[in-house]
Amino acid sequence: MTGSRLALPLLTSALSLLTGCGFVGGALIGQLFTDDLGYGYDVDYADDAYGDSDAIVCLGTNAELTEEQAAATRFDIRGRVVDTNFNELRAGFDNVIPCWDTPETVIRVRDDAGALWTVGFAWRMSGWDSTPWPSVSTDDPVSVVVRTDGAEAAGFALFARDGLRYALESGRGGQGLQDGDLPNISFGTAEGVGSFESECGERAFLTQEFVSEESELALFSGEDAGFYADGEYYTTCSITAWETVEDNCGDSLPVNSSWVMFR
Repeated sequence: MTGSRLALPLLTSALSLLTGCGFVGGALIGQLFTDDLGYGYDVDYADDAYGDSDAIVCLGTNAELTEEQAAATRFDIRGRVVDTNFNELRAGFDNVIPCWDTPETVIRVRDDAGALWTVGFAWRMSGWDSTPWPSVSTDDPVSVVVRTDGAEAAGFALFARDGLRYALESGRGGQGLQDGDLPNISFGTAEGVGSFESECGERAFLTQEFVSEESELALFSGEDAGFYADGEYYTTCSITAWETVEDNCGDSLPVNSSWVMFR
């Protein structure tokens, strides 16, 4: 379903659950609790559905890449976690997929060949860091898929031995992650209900839709809910979801569909 509009809305509508999306339930509490304890805050971000949220994904490495390797749109990294740094910014690391803005969080992985890879990412809500914390530790074996559309859109998925732990999509103007990047999970966008006026003109809401064998989920911009896949419960948050109807500024993004999923 990725990359195209879904013909019909999913039967299951998004519900506002005790999922802990955003700063209070994510980055802060995620440092205190393990993923077994979960997140215990009821967070409602419907008031932020008017385009004030955005996401960042970027990538850098000290590996010597050929010009062809550096121009790839998908990167598969296997190795061990070196460290994860909350709000420790590393300027100039993004030599593979550039950061359109400064990320709030980085995770560094040393691959099996000894090269160091740095993934920078963030969810900003009205200027505040709302990035959920990835539940991996130093020296954990992981694999990471990072994908870009070659422009501003990019996403990444982080896997541990027990499967998917974290995925974040920064769908600025296009789409980074594609179907197949998250095993047994399909995702896409469909028409939402209504529109809103931005500084540059009208934007129409979209819904973000996720499907697995166990769950069907549709989220409006700013909503969050629980999602099941492969027997695991994922906190799933719509960061923002809209498309431009009229562009009075001449440089508006045609679409922005950004989200985060984690356990």
